[in-house]
Amino acid sequence: MTNFPPPPLGTPPVGWHDNDGLRYFDGRSWQPPLGESVSADVVPPANGGLREALLALAVLLGSLLLGGVGYAVAEEVGLPEWVGIAVLTLVGYTPPLVWSLRRLGRRVGRGLSAGRSVIGRPRTTDIAKGALVWVSAVVAQAMVAAALLGLGVEVGSNTEGLFDDSGLSAALLVTAFAAVVAAPVVEEIVFRGVILPALVPRLGRAFAVITQGVVFGAVHVDPSGSAGVGLVVVLAAVGVVFGMATLLVGRLWPAIIGHALFNGVVLAVVLIAGPEVLGG
Repeated sequence: MTNFPPPPLGTPPVGWHDNDGLRYFDGRSWQPPLGESVSADVVPPANGGLREALLALAVLLGSLLLGGVGYAVAEEVGLPEWVGIAVLTLVGYTPPLVWSLRRLGRRVGRGLSAGRSVIGRPRTTDIAKGALVWVSAVVAQAMVAAALLGLGVEVGSNTEGLFDDSGLSAALLVTAFAAVVAAPVVEEIVFRGVILPALVPRLGRAFAVITQGVVFGAVHVDPSGSAGVGLVVVLAAVGVVFGMATLLVGRLWPAIIGHALFNGVVLAVVLIAGPEVLGG
């Protein structure tokens, strides 16, 4: 974690300051005063600290739990598979998305619409940066998985049960949307937009990146013995890459795009070769 050297003495802390208007200092330079045209340039830091990070995680986990219940109910009453997946996605991701955008908006003294403006729109350069983030995540995943396997720790997979019935084309489309669009957008806003900035003031940048990465990996756990532990560690490395990218770039879109590419490639591999190729 040598990428985050301490700032020179006398440098203002990273964050929002009242300096001829509400302005953001990124550790090196001042942004223009906050306005509709500039609020999307940076991810604002949090003031809630650990409490805000825990709240964000609780909202996400609670929503995913309710979404899982909705999926089980849809399956129990005999609804098509795609309906259950749609319920899981809608119920699991909408509340944390809305809550996180409101929190981002409140950091700059405004509400939900300000939260959306903080995220901003993707730029052309974000595509190349996102591709680099994806490559870095794949390399990190491979290196950590190889190290774990060398130590005799099973890595496992969380893709079991996907596409058991190749005829479920509607289920495939809904799953693809959930994995490539909904999950990257919501999880990056929650983990790298809310949780990471909330941890930085308390833990420092390096430990905050590591902590949010571990939490990110744990949320995706497969509770099947050592395979679950291995999966947490591997996906924690991926989460660390996404966190580093967000801190270094100062925007969420490169991590969102990298996350979408990561999930999309995994989905394509599972669809073509089956989950067994990933250890499932």
